[in-house]
Amino acid sequence: TSAKLRLNEDIYNISGATISCRHVADGIKRVLAAYEIVLRPQLAADGLVPKNDSPKTGKP
Repeated sequence: TSAKLRLNEDIYNISGATISCRHVADGIKRVLAAYEIVLRPQLAADGLVPKNDSPKTGKP
């Protein structure tokens, strides 16, 4: 999930670009949150993604 993305652990920092990397990580979290709230439920309703899958593992 988006809450688990961490700078220097899941997203590696680029020397001299810490602020930019933080903004990229924040942007990714926002996009993933929007996907989980808006897009994924509609895709599941249309049968395009399994309803009970965990996005990270692909397992129920």
